Amino acid sequence: MADRRVLVALVAAVLAVGATAGSALIHPQRPAPATSTAVGGAEVLACPALAGSARLVATAPTASVRLRDADKSTVLPVPVSRAAPTDPFALLPVGSQPAGAVTVVAGAAVSWATCDPPLANQTLLLEDSARTDVLLVNTDATDAVVNVTVRGPQGVVDAAGTRGLLVPANASLVVPLSVLSPAGEPVAAEVETTIGRVRAFGRLAGTAGIDVASSGIAGTEHLLGAVPAGAKGLSLLLDNPGQTRATITVAALASSGTFTPAGADKVTVAPGAVARVDLSAAVSATEALALRVTSDVPIAASLHVTGESDVANLASRPVFANSQVLVSGGRLVLANPTTSDAEVTFKATAVEGSGIPATRQTVKAGATWSVALPARGVRVTVASAVGVGAWVVLPVGTAVAPFQTGDQATESVAIDRDPFLR
Repeated sequence: MADRRVLVALVAAVLAVGATAGSALIHPQRPAPATSTAVGGAEVLACPALAGSARLVATAPTASVRLRDADKSTVLPVPVSRAAPTDPFALLPVGSQPAGAVTVVAGAAVSWATCDPPLANQTLLLEDSARTDVLLVNTDATDAVVNVTVRGPQGVVDAAGTRGLLVPANASLVVPLSVLSPAGEPVAAEVETTIGRVRAFGRLAGTAGIDVASSGIAGTEHLLGAVPAGAKGLSLLLDNPGQTRATITVAALASSGTFTPAGADKVTVAPGAVARVDLSAAVSATEALALRVTSDVPIAASLHVTGESDVANLASRPVFANSQVLVSGGRLVLANPTTSDAEVTFKATAVEGSGIPATRQTVKAGATWSVALPARGVRVTVASAVGVGAWVVLPVGTAVAPFQTGDQATESVAIDRDPFLR
């Protein structure tokens, strides 16, 4: 019982106000060795390192996960809440797909950096290139060669030294966007590997809070969220990597249904350019929102949220039939972007004490639904036969924890009829 009390305290400490202050900085160091990229169909996750009192939180459908840090490989029982490694590292499956994040609390600002699998092509969208870097993490046992294409509102930025970048096996590399594009403008960094795979993270070292941006994949359908209630500012960032102009439709999803945000009734983005759309007027004072973004050509999309003393960058992410996250309190937000009502089963299993038993909930077509989670460490799972987005709006700052795949069978489930499932 004493060990369980310690675990509860550790999970709660992830979001405890008053942790060591200061901006979260990612160290461009060597991550954990990873000799394979899959175990039984599950994916290895690349995790950034954050300065300050950074913590790793992780969970899985089965009993444990494996942490590979520097020269060590450690099997950890779930749920995991412990001090995070000081260098980038890898989170490996042990019989099922893990989900994890590195988080830092600095006063009223929270950074939540989700550990994600490596990709061959991905895009980071950032509100302002000033004080912004891109961290490339290679968790594979072979070197990766990377091209980074930087785009802004006027098109491709002629940035020398961003082609043919070598990211050694089990290592990382930092690309400083702050010296490659004009300050004060939104920027997209398309990361494409010619050899191997990497995961790209954006670090923001601004004065309006701390955050780490996740990368996304270009497509014609995006579900973005969740926008915390009462946010002070909201920008939709769009990147068109193609050769033709993109015509984009934006819809906001709320508990009462779908509406078109002011200023987003007609959005176009020039070929090879980045656009920023101010959607601050759409933010609700009382409930979290989600955004559905559709385009006639593939684009990348992300949200930049500003709070009282914090910021959050919310990238477009895949939606899974079975998903999971480990948090300490907050509010579960579900969004149904489809045209039919969705039946969802969710459950919050507490590390200690009571949680929320398996509950079946109908999420109306084009609407959101939310519920408060217990103010303790909980593993939350969501299952649905259609593409329902799921996030937890954390109780401190503007941070949002996205759900990750949580299939016992260790593979994400894609449903062909639903374009939001990838």
